Amino acid sequence: MRLQPILRKVINADQMAILTLRGILDNVLLTHETLAWAKQKYMPWSFIKVYFTKAYNTMNWKFVFSTMVAMGFYVNFRAMTTRFFQAAKAIVNIEGQPSKSFDIWRGVMQGCPLASYLLLIVGEVLDHMVKRAMATKEFKRNNFTRKSPQSYYNPLCI
Repeated sequence: MRLQPILRKVINADQMAILTLRGILDNVLLTHETLAWAKQKYMPWSFIKVYFTKAYNTMNWKFVFSTMVAMGFYVNFRAMTTRFFQAAKAIVNIEGQPSKSFDIWRGVMQGCPLASYLLLIVGEVLDHMVKRAMATKEFKRNNFTRKSPQSYYNPLCI
C-alpha cells in the first residue's frame, strides 16, 4: 500500500488497472466515448489492444530493475526488490515428496503482492513507446488495415 502513492506519480493515468481509485472498467467507458466522438467528428481512429499473455511468467528482471532506476525509485527499495526476486527459489511437491530447491530466473511467485505493480512498470514503458511512435508519426493511418471479424479474437493480429 505504501508503494501506491509513488506509482501514481510515475504511472500514467492511462493505465487504469491495479491501483486504487483506478478501475479497469473505466477503459470500456473511455473507449466507447472516444469512438463516439471520432465518429461524430468524422475523425480517423485506431485502437491498439494489448493482451499480456502470461505476463507474470515472462517478466525480464534486468529490464524491470533498469526501468525502476530510470523512473527514480529509491535505491533501498530497488535493492530490496532485486534481492527478493533474484534470490527466489522454488520447491515442487511430487507425489508428496519435495524436490530439491531450484532458482527462479524469471516471472513472479504466486500470490506475490508486488507482481501487479511491477507489471504496471513494464506497461508504462510500452505506453511511452506507443506515445513516442504517435508523436514521431511512426504510426501512420496506412499502417493499419481492416481485418476480418475473426482476426479481432486473435491477440497476435493488429
